[in-house]
Amino acid sequence: MRDQRFREDLYFRLQVFPIQIPPLRDRREDIAPLVWAFTKQFGRKLGKVIENIPRRSMEALQNYSWPGNVCRHSFSPVAAIGMMMRRRRR
Repeated sequence: MRDQRFREDLYFRLQVFPIQIPPLRDRREDIAPLVWAFTKQFGRKLGKVIENIPRRSMEALQNYSWPGNVCRHSFSPVAAIGMMMRRRRR
């Protein structure tokens, strides 16, 4: 709204319909698709094609406790991918 990219009246109309989404720690089945979505998104930004994520890395992400919310964690897969890429270069 501040940048005039979102209509103020629409914002207040949408507030009438609260959307409750369980925390990620309660939706473990969503972790892999989210990791892939973030991986593709950041891969495009970096000009990289990431074709696989090591099984141990995905398991670590799935076993993480995920306190907080998804938006807060959107950079976690990027950090994981960065670590994987560094390991491959060695």
